[in-house]
Amino acid sequence: MHADWVAVLDVFAALASMAAMATIPFIPAERFGVSARRILAVAVTLYTFVTTANALEHLGVTAAFDPVEDVAEVMFFPFVLFFFYAVRLWSETQQRLAAERHLRELNGVLESTEQVNRLLADQADLIQEDFSRAAEIHRTLLPRDAPDIAGVSVCAIYRPSHHVGGDLYDIVRLDDRYVGIYVADATGHGVAAAMLAMMFKNRLRLWDADAGVPLPPARVMADVNVWLAERCQGPGMFVTAAYGVLDTRTHRLTVASAGHPPVVLHRRSGDGEVLEVRATGPALGLSSDAWFGEVQVDLKPDDRLMMYTDGLSGVNDRRGATAVERVTDALKRRSLDGMEVLHAVLGSCNGTSGDDVTLLLVELRSAPSRMDNVEPVAPAEPVAAKQADSARCRIATGRSERGIMVRLEGVGQWTYAARFHDVGMTGIREALDDDVRLIFEFADCVHLDSTFLGTIHELAASAETCGVEVMMQDVSPCLRGLFEELGMDRVLRHVTSTRTPMPTEMTWIEDAADMQRGQQRVLFAHEALAALNEGNREQFGKLVEALRTEIRGQSGKLMH
Repeated sequence: MHADWVAVLDVFAALASMAAMATIPFIPAERFGVSARRILAVAVTLYTFVTTANALEHLGVTAAFDPVEDVAEVMFFPFVLFFFYAVRLWSETQQRLAAERHLRELNGVLESTEQVNRLLADQADLIQEDFSRAAEIHRTLLPRDAPDIAGVSVCAIYRPSHHVGGDLYDIVRLDDRYVGIYVADATGHGVAAAMLAMMFKNRLRLWDADAGVPLPPARVMADVNVWLAERCQGPGMFVTAAYGVLDTRTHRLTVASAGHPPVVLHRRSGDGEVLEVRATGPALGLSSDAWFGEVQVDLKPDDRLMMYTDGLSGVNDRRGATAVERVTDALKRRSLDGMEVLHAVLGSCNGTSGDDVTLLLVELRSAPSRMDNVEPVAPAEPVAAKQADSARCRIATGRSERGIMVRLEGVGQWTYAARFHDVGMTGIREALDDDVRLIFEFADCVHLDSTFLGTIHELAASAETCGVEVMMQDVSPCLRGLFEELGMDRVLRHVTSTRTPMPTEMTWIEDAADMQRGQQRVLFAHEALAALNEGNREQFGKLVEALRTEIRGQSGKLMH
């Protein structure tokens, strides 16, 4: 019985091997390779002989197939091994071929990338050429030489942060008696700021042709302001400027300042009195209803007067001095001539704010006048990147066992104030809920504009109202000086010399700039500053009223 079952199995094995042999030609060569398929065919053929011989042996037919069966049994297993080796060899070959195809594809991509890089490089060269031409055009707006003014020396330095800047200055002889002098700063830098500065210059009307006299500086500022406010209505588009008319006979200087840094006057005679002519009106272009005042000063022999842009305020100082203090120190150095005074101001700085810097010095003495509008050599890329990063406003939050942390870096400009206010108010709520302190970090803060200063005062007041303990740490002498100058006592009493380490992990606020809410934040911040004392009220009152009028007007348009 057992032999019968073995015979049946041998018959089935023979038939199966024959069927397998018949299917071998249909196996795709791509799967096993041609050589492997041939070896497989030989192995199946040998196996077919073995199974057929066994089946015939059970049927009594053995003599003819015995030699074939012996050979098949000997060669069957080596051919099986060769088959698996051939399959592995084919697989490795396929992998190599695939890698070569992939390498060819990568080479094609690299070639395409090189072509794109060459195209981008060509475009960059064109852009660089356009920037160079724009810089040349912008420098044509600046005076090459000062007019010859008897008994008066004028020196100036212009340093753009990029090829093209938004700063502007000029000395214009209006007639044989009067000279107009101004320094202006269009918001931002680059081509957009340069275009705004050009619009400002083209709109300046300094002479009343009908009356044959110079237009009053306040009138000049008011006329430019209306024109800019009506045509430059985008967020963040404004110009600060200081303009003065010098009577060369009486040496009386009449000055109007539109949201500009103080004009500093140092007198040679007496005890070396220092006068600051602060803003007599808001920046140009914020509101068409703005009002501008004037200040008159009588210059005496050897007096020095300097105008500058706020790029100087954003530059780090080795001693932590404010821009006004650095200017005053340089003006007092009587051993220096006019140009040396300007270089002394720049030399007192340690780093850059990423903004344009313009300095203009008027001296009541007979000395050469010089204009320095040379474009500085472009810094190396890593330094440029570091400077740009230091000028950018960055806000971060975090928490530790010691409290809620808010870190401010770079230059705090008004466009970031709304987001900083949101972060600060969130910190106050979290500190109140968790019964911990709120810590503001200013270690890497380069400069704060008045909107940011007012916002910090608001946050300090809100924290006190809620009963939250607040600490202001790593406040530089320059920043403390701004707090003291504006009478920000609520902030000053939270300034501490004790430093709480920041958490290792801080969350950086990426969408810090908020142009849409910027104008309203400017209003709220300056309302807070104006309420502190009479000096602030005089300095910021007109700006506050102008912003209120502008915002009411916009609200009325929306309602209609």
